Amino acid sequence: MTGRPLALTAALLLGVSGCSEPPFAHTNPLDSHTPRELRIVGAPDTIRSRFMDYALELVADPPVPAGIRHSWFSGSPAIVFPFDSHVMRGIATLKPQVAQAGAQLGDRSVIREFVLLQRAGALDASCNNGTCVAIPAFDMPFSVTFTGHDEHGDVLHDIPSGFGRATFTSRVEGLVERDGTENSIAARFRSRANGSGWIVVSMDGVMDSVFVSVIQRAATWTPVCPGPMSVGETTMLSTTDHVDLNGFPLSVLDEGIQWHAADFPAEGQAIGVLQDGTLTAHEAGTWIARSITSGPVMGFFADCETEVLP
Repeated sequence: MTGRPLALTAALLLGVSGCSEPPFAHTNPLDSHTPRELRIVGAPDTIRSRFMDYALELVADPPVPAGIRHSWFSGSPAIVFPFDSHVMRGIATLKPQVAQAGAQLGDRSVIREFVLLQRAGALDASCNNGTCVAIPAFDMPFSVTFTGHDEHGDVLHDIPSGFGRATFTSRVEGLVERDGTENSIAARFRSRANGSGWIVVSMDGVMDSVFVSVIQRAATWTPVCPGPMSVGETTMLSTTDHVDLNGFPLSVLDEGIQWHAADFPAEGQAIGVLQDGTLTAHEAGTWIARSITSGPVMGFFADCETEVLP
């Protein structure tokens, strides 16, 4: 009588055992063995602004049931999550960087790489030390640099690292020449001719320009002095052999040279000297007319000793 129930029980046990043999199916969404593909979307592969925020999204296939939470993390100081949420901020500079952002779902994670490279949206070119206007001599060094903002309006950061991406072009041929001695924050030039024009700075498709003018000024010269004069006579003083600060002969007239009387008698003015060099003899004697200049090469003067006969 007891044989049949025991046989039935054994058959049931064998049936249950046959349905539960490993491997068992993984359905827990947090279990790393549960088949599920994870992707991070919501930001471009290349981040071109310094403090741009992007809302990331973790996409799961098959989807994760509602209520299952995940967290975000960064694999580099160039990427942060400032609001303790899915909002990622990329801290791009002009120096290219590769950084990672990741999402953690249970005991599995997914990582996405980003390239961070700040792109210029506007440039502000300038002349170092303000020496680009009225350069007074040939072979005079000066330099042009720039600052700027990216496409999001943030200041360009680490300009030395991105300096090689900028181009500097003179719009006037022969006015200036690029100097071979470079540094990482400014392009160096030397003046080569009198004139004026623009140096254009270009980077990432945007540009700005700096106005440059070269006007040779005499640093030294030789006065052309008149011979003996008579009282009441008028003559014109002049100068020659004009040389700029770097020893180059002037190719244009220096209109900054002025004349005046260097000495005066106790009573009255012995000679009258106008700034343009007009000299009128008023009194007999030996008098001095002095030529000077103004502007960036002040300091030099040259005298004409003038004899006035009775």
